[in-house]
Amino acid sequence: MGRLITCQSHIRQLVALHGDGGKSITSRDMPKCPECGSEEYIKYGRTRYGKQRYKCKTCRRQYIEGSGYRNIALTDTELVDKLLLESLSLTGIARATGIPERHLQSYVTRKLESVTREVELMPKKRVRLTLG
Repeated sequence: MGRLITCQSHIRQLVALHGDGGKSITSRDMPKCPECGSEEYIKYGRTRYGKQRYKCKTCRRQYIEGSGYRNIALTDTELVDKLLLESLSLTGIARATGIPERHLQSYVTRKLESVTREVELMPKKRVRLTLG
């Protein structure tokens, strides 16, 4: 019984602090769109693991709060780059470094997008074939 009174008094303290029963959402709590940074969204169901899914009203991207890019430490990126040059698979690199494979994939994708692609085409010489 004493525990119940303690819980009720704690709830009263929270209500007194927040004024609306603790239901107000601060701008820190609102999930921003990882694509455009907008705070205008709608709740868009849940994942099969129970996490809240959102849909941005501005760019229409679907996202889960807190699921942006995962940065890999600088020392780890140097090691990952060396292992990639050795032609190791992402699965092998993930096993060796302890970095999840999906984080490695996003790192490799971002790295590929940052590389400028320049292709120089050389015209082929035209050779006439004769059947003889």
